[in-house]
Amino acid sequence: MTFQKNIQIISVLLPIHSKGLFSYISYVPVELGNCVKVSFGSKHLWGIVWSLQGIKVPNLKEITHIHPHWKASSNFMAFLHQCSDYTLIPLGSILRMVFPVPEILDWPFSWLKCEHSFSYALQECPWPGTFAQWVFSYGLQRVKKWIENAHLTSTEMNQYSSRYSCPILTPHQQSALKNIGNQTTFIEGITGSGKTEVCLSFIKSIVDAKKQVLILVPEISLCQQWVQRIERYYTGTIGIWHSELSEKSRKFHGWNILTGHSSIIVGARSAVLLGYKNLGAIVVDEEHDGSYKQAEGPLYHGRDMAVFRGHHEKIPCLLMSATPSLESYWNIEQNRYSHVVLSERYGDAQLPYIHMLDLKQEHSSSTSMITLPLREALKENFTKKEQSLLFINRRGYASLWVCYQCGFRAACPNCSVWLSVHHLPKSLLMCHYCGFKKSLPQACPECCGLENLKLWGAGIEKIGQEVHSFLPSARICMLSSDICGTPIQLNETLSKIQNQQYDILIGTQLVAKGHHFPNLTLVGIIDGDFALSHLDLRSGERLYQVLCQVIGRAGREKIPGKAYIQTSQIQHPLFCHLKHHHIQGFLQEELSTRKKYNFPPYVRLVSLTFSGTEENLVHQYALILKQRFPMEPFVEILGPAPSLINPLRRRWRWRIFLKSPKNYKIQNYIRKVLNNFTFPSRLRLHIDVDPYDFL
Repeated sequence: MTFQKNIQIISVLLPIHSKGLFSYISYVPVELGNCVKVSFGSKHLWGIVWSLQGIKVPNLKEITHIHPHWKASSNFMAFLHQCSDYTLIPLGSILRMVFPVPEILDWPFSWLKCEHSFSYALQECPWPGTFAQWVFSYGLQRVKKWIENAHLTSTEMNQYSSRYSCPILTPHQQSALKNIGNQTTFIEGITGSGKTEVCLSFIKSIVDAKKQVLILVPEISLCQQWVQRIERYYTGTIGIWHSELSEKSRKFHGWNILTGHSSIIVGARSAVLLGYKNLGAIVVDEEHDGSYKQAEGPLYHGRDMAVFRGHHEKIPCLLMSATPSLESYWNIEQNRYSHVVLSERYGDAQLPYIHMLDLKQEHSSSTSMITLPLREALKENFTKKEQSLLFINRRGYASLWVCYQCGFRAACPNCSVWLSVHHLPKSLLMCHYCGFKKSLPQACPECCGLENLKLWGAGIEKIGQEVHSFLPSARICMLSSDICGTPIQLNETLSKIQNQQYDILIGTQLVAKGHHFPNLTLVGIIDGDFALSHLDLRSGERLYQVLCQVIGRAGREKIPGKAYIQTSQIQHPLFCHLKHHHIQGFLQEELSTRKKYNFPPYVRLVSLTFSGTEENLVHQYALILKQRFPMEPFVEILGPAPSLINPLRRRWRWRIFLKSPKNYKIQNYIRKVLNNFTFPSRLRLHIDVDPYDFL
């Protein structure tokens, strides 16, 4: 009878693509949030006890394990529920991102608890490293033998502890640090103002309180940069999380994060959804960056999820940028975020002086992409042994390959775009959307002509060739995702730049991601107009942010910097604000435009996209779905309309946009329709709340 009283029927949330919970029976006491292992079909899965009130049905399976070292708090569960409710991602899919490597939970963990006790002893080991790292590499028995040979007592071993020193702050930075509260705080600082140093001092206060800090970065390449910064002041274990980690590294870092052995974690957007032992603060670096928006799979914005998590966990969330996103700026104006401003560059550094070059007036040869004033500035900088950066937001050598004899253009067989020409590492035609590649033909595939093959639109490779023609002895480095394909390659290249092994850098947006080059004093923008004609409500905002960030790479130390912007729209208001470093004026003007046309952040926008290999079927179901939405005075329905790039990766796409006031719960309106809507399995429906991609 006593045994029967302990029986519990519980509801478990499992990491599968499902909206529902699953009932299990437990013969041992369990609590809300317990991490439990259960049998599901032929698999064994870890899940979270979501409710202690399961549904009693025949032949219930019982839970097999309760994890002794990790449990979801009620605050964390509330955060996951809001993520699902806001993004319309099924709760089970959200949990899959919390447990991205389920094997972590199966590991034997008792020996890992000894890491802090034995790390001191391992100073006597033949090679440096943390306890866990050397157990993974050399096995537990060998590590134990090292400890025994060190002849250290438990008291001596316990003397080991992580140490965190602090960077020296200016009075202005100290004032900013004091104004960071226990809520969402935005640190707005001009490029080179020392936001990082303020952040590092803030992190120390969290680590000293024995809590974990998550630092989100928009690009994987920035993870190692942040780790190197932290290692100057911190001696403990730093966790890393991003998609490029090997399986072994993901297990190692995932375990340290889950069990609290990593006090500081640096990660890409997916790290915001991980399970933590004792999360104490979240930092979002370069919060304006569009890379925080997930483009495929479950669609969410890493920055917004960080703000949600900070709110539910009741911990500080620190957003940082020199160029605030319009959404964050609007939240500051609505007093939803506190606002800290760093208006001076660190040390004696000054903001670069900006020269505007009107392409309608500057005399340059018909084949040159670099105007004479910029060319002379590059030569002068090279003579002074100072580094220069040329920015062009176009990968490869040229954007179009054309036969003037018959009009043939090389098009992608999978996407409705033209193929770009690449010469590095070898001559190819490449699609920048699906990755399709083929060798660059010697003759036109249509008319077999050899004489009238032309290239249009210069990329970074063409610019590099042009610079070499007038500065043949300059050491030129090109930075793009094609050339620096992996984080390791990129970090090696960045290290060489910082060590002044290159004179001139030529790069795409990859160079605008918060890098610090002490000897770089000149920036040249080859095409300042590249996004002004894009059919995207955020194109102007993105252009200002990218140009401001790129220009901010110049003159970050004692030598003053300067920038040259080549444009054919020199009177455009964006360039007027940019030249005078007047970001507040630009943001206010952009907000006025958005308000005038009833665009975000003043309204909520949701995109529903059907995709499939049969265009007519995709269009048909997009029309059917639109008709299912009832008339609602607070909801405006736009479309369906074909996507701008159609097809993409051989899939046709039709989109519906729904627009509503911010205070209207449009997710409930959509959910009510979709709960009773079915469509063929060969179609996909992508739901994107607050879309960033309009292609």
